[in-house]
Amino acid sequence: MYAKRENRLLLTYDNDLIHNMHEAELRGTSFVEEDSTSSGEIADAVDHMAEFCPQTEVRSVEYVDNWL
Repeated sequence: MYAKRENRLLLTYDNDLIHNMHEAELRGTSFVEEDSTSSGEIADAVDHMAEFCPQTEVRSVEYVDNWL
């Protein structure tokens, strides 16, 4: 997967991706459960997350909704 190969975090709202991918295939994933959340709210939440969770420390799924 590109994100793992390039050492990048993945931001998704795709439930299937979270449930069907093996954790070893994902470097770190930010997941948005509520699909009615605006892109601005998601961007604000991701910025807020970045202040407290450096990209190098995210190793599994982080739920963006928890940061809204």
